[in-house]
Amino acid sequence: RILTEISIMKKIGQHPNVVNMIGKAFIFHRKVYIVMELCEIGPISHLKHFKLRTPLCAYLAKETLEGLAHIHRYGFIHRDIKLSNLLLDSDGHVKIADFGLAVPDHEAKKVFCGTFRYHAPEMYNPKRTYSKKVDIWSY
Repeated sequence: RILTEISIMKKIGQHPNVVNMIGKAFIFHRKVYIVMELCEIGPISHLKHFKLRTPLCAYLAKETLEGLAHIHRYGFIHRDIKLSNLLLDSDGHVKIADFGLAVPDHEAKKVFCGTFRYHAPEMYNPKRTYSKKVDIWSY
């Protein structure tokens, strides 16, 4: 799974709203590590405890959707969009992280995966394939 994640991150390349790989992945004590840019503020899930004003919510939405558009433009579905996978860097930019469940859009997708609270309805039907629209629903 980690090799797929690395491959997808390389294919989608750099974007201001996607966590970028820095250098190469490496193996240490039989575990694979991916070196990624630092997102010092952390996941936006930490913000759910605060009352956010509409302009800030709109900004976070815009940044997230721009990152998703980039991922979709390169033909991938993230499949695990959730607050803990949306990180903030020191400049306050949203960065989409964790491509461990991402798949190419052209593959038939019937696998039930991701985080329960964020699933789109079509993911519950094993007879139906789903598309990148599941990322928008999750957001």
